[in-house]
Amino acid sequence: MPRARAIGEAIAALQIAASQASDQSDVELSAAQAELERLRHLVDSFQQAFHQAMFGGMGPQPARRAALCFSNADGNVSVSFRLPYRCKYGQKLCLIGSNDVLGSWHVDRAVAMNWTEGDVWTVELQLPANSGNGVQLEYKYVVRSERDKSAVRWKEGNNCYLAVPTQGRLKVHDTWDDSMREVEVSRRLRQ
Repeated sequence: MPRARAIGEAIAALQIAASQASDQSDVELSAAQAELERLRHLVDSFQQAFHQAMFGGMGPQPARRAALCFSNADGNVSVSFRLPYRCKYGQKLCLIGSNDVLGSWHVDRAVAMNWTEGDVWTVELQLPANSGNGVQLEYKYVVRSERDKSAVRWKEGNNCYLAVPTQGRLKVHDTWDDSMREVEVSRRLRQ
């Protein structure tokens, strides 16, 4: 467990450093993000292996992890989400998560995404800051019945999480089967 704790502390330190360094070059920022993703993957692998060894894949699931999320100077973080998925008539793909904007894990308050050509669902959100101290951000996708606002199907696997920089904008591209996850960071130019 000390190894997992050390990895977790390294992730938190990298997130804070990346979010507070407003004058980093794009190359330095990309390198920090790549290292952050590598460490997250290590933690996820460790959690899954530990869970498999202890419970044989049964029993309690690994605890949900979230990342610190920081705001832009205007108090909001612009984050767009994109996921290809084919829903049945009367269903919508929704984004649900750990803060009020994402419905606080209540399916009936989850954010309905917009269908686009090719069965690609998108939504752009302005996520609020928490006085610069950061907020816990964790999310998942859920297929919701529009008739009664109930969950039809949850995306399997662990919840997703983001470390949002203090400047710029994020574009998140996910897949239902977790075969790909891409987070694009666009930084605002100072004026």
